[in-house]
Amino acid sequence: MTKDLNERFAAAMVAVFDKVPEPLCLAVSGGSDSMALMALIASWQQQHSPATKVSVITVDHRLRPASAGEADFVKSRAKSYGFDHHTLVWTGWDGTGNTQNEARQARYDLINGHLGENATILTGHTLDDQAETVLMRIKRGSGVDGLAAMQPRMTQHNGLTVARPLLAFRRQELRTYLRAHAIDWVDDPSNENTQYDRVAIRALLPELEKAGISAEKFALMAHHMAHAQKVLQHAAQVAFDAIGEQTPIGLAFRETDFWTLERDIQTRLISAAIMWTSNVPFRPRYDTLTKCLGQVQTGHAQTLMGALMFRSRGKICVVREYARCAETVAMLMGTVWDNIWRIQNDTSEAQVGCLGEKGVAQLDPACKKLFPSRALWAQPAIFQNDKLLAAPSLIEKDAAYLRDLRPKFREFLKGH
Repeated sequence: MTKDLNERFAAAMVAVFDKVPEPLCLAVSGGSDSMALMALIASWQQQHSPATKVSVITVDHRLRPASAGEADFVKSRAKSYGFDHHTLVWTGWDGTGNTQNEARQARYDLINGHLGENATILTGHTLDDQAETVLMRIKRGSGVDGLAAMQPRMTQHNGLTVARPLLAFRRQELRTYLRAHAIDWVDDPSNENTQYDRVAIRALLPELEKAGISAEKFALMAHHMAHAQKVLQHAAQVAFDAIGEQTPIGLAFRETDFWTLERDIQTRLISAAIMWTSNVPFRPRYDTLTKCLGQVQTGHAQTLMGALMFRSRGKICVVREYARCAETVAMLMGTVWDNIWRIQNDTSEAQVGCLGEKGVAQLDPACKKLFPSRALWAQPAIFQNDKLLAAPSLIEKDAAYLRDLRPKFREFLKGH
C-alpha cells in the first residue's frame, strides 16, 4: 500500500508541475491531510529529487488556545525530515464575517507575503475536499465556475499559485498511510462543528455514497465543469477583444454590443471586471450581479464590491468606487496603497491617496475632458501639502511613482 501510494504521488507531482518549483513550499496545519502531504513529499524528495529544498509553512490563526502548540508540533516533524519551517501568525482580525472564509483568505495572504511575488504553495486538499466543495456550491446554486471547484493548480488573485497534488487521494487512505508510518496528526475540533457548512456537508457524503453518488463522481463532475469553464473563459476573452478596452481609469465595454451578448458572457465579463477593479478574490453573487446589470441598463449607476458601474458616452464603464478607496498614506517605498498600487519611490513629505475633488480641480483641463468626472475621483494621486504632484494612472510621465499589481485585464480573464 505504501509503495503504491508513493508511486501515485510521484505521478501526481509530474501531472501538477511541468517543473517543480525551488524551493518546494508546503502549507501544513497539522491535520491528517497536510501531514500526509509532508510525509509523501519527504519520500518523493528522497527517491526522485534529493537536491530539492523543502520549506514548510504553518499559519497560526490564533482561533484556539492549542494553535501555537500545533504549530510547534508541525515544526518538530518538519525538522525531522530536514525541512525548513516557518510559523506565520494571523493578527488584526476584527471578528466579523465568515470565520472559515476569513481565515482561508488570511492564510493565503500571509503565505504570499512571506514567499513573495509569483510563488507556489502546495496544499493537502483531497478528493474528499473536492466533493465537499462541489456539494457546497450546489447548495448555493453555483454555475459552471463554482461547480468546476478546485483545480490541481490555480493562481490566486494575489499572484500566489496553489498546487494540490493530493486532489485524487481519499482522506481515509492518507490516514492509513500515516498510521502505517506511526505519524500522528491533529484533529481540529471545529471539524466537528456542524454550524459550518463544510462540516454539515461532510456528514452527508457517506449516505450519498451508499446511493452510488461517490466523491469520485463529484470530482468527475468538477472535471467536466472545468472544461466548460475554459470554453466560456475563451468566449469572454473573444468578446472583450471585440467590444472592450482597458483604459487608464478602468474598463469599458461598447454598450450596444454588450447587451447583445449571451447573459453568461455578460455576467462573466462584469464579474471579472469587478474583481479586477477592486482586486478582490471572490466573484459577486449571481443574483446581486444580475440586479445591478439590470439597473445599469436602465441608466442607474451601481456599486458592488468596491467597483462603480455606469453608462457613459456609449460605453459601460467599470471603475474603482471612490467611497471604498483606502485612506491616504505616506509615500514609503514598497507600501501598497488600496491593495492595488505599490509605491516605487520615496518622496519626501508626500502622500498617496485618491485624486478626489481637490485633485481633479488641479488636473489639466485637457486631461479632465478625456474621462467621466465620476471615474476620476478614485484614481491614485500623489500630494504634497494638498498640492497635486502626480496622477500616475492618468499622466504617462507620472507612472514611475506607482506600480499596478494587477495583471492586464485580458490575462486576468483567463483564470476568471
